[in-house]
Amino acid sequence: MKRYHVLGVTLLAGFILGASIPAHAIDAKFRAKLEHSGCTQVTEANGTCDPNKTKAQNRKAQRPTTRLDKAASEAESVINTPISSAAERLLQLGWKPNNGQWYKNGHILRLVVEDDVIVNAQLVK
Repeated sequence: MKRYHVLGVTLLAGFILGASIPAHAIDAKFRAKLEHSGCTQVTEANGTCDPNKTKAQNRKAQRPTTRLDKAASEAESVINTPISSAAERLLQLGWKPNNGQWYKNGHILRLVVEDDVIVNAQLVK
């Protein structure tokens, strides 16, 4: 019985020691490469970011590709801006206002405004 107790204590000690040693998923060289490229492990793994490119190259490659992506990007660009600046920007981007909503390429943009600042933008297809 004492033998099983010693074995259990030894296994428990080994488990605790193993759990306390930090595990490094990536080495310092690869971590530096990710930082230089602006990538994360997730974006590198899903193919939306190339760690062999610079941050600027990756940012350029991530530009919106569909009309919906572009509309969503434009909607996000006016959040936390004064309504007057946002309206000017949306007009420059080709959005057309009508009864408190904005229209472009079959999309409808609804702005949520508090204290003359846009706090949310809802895009409807």
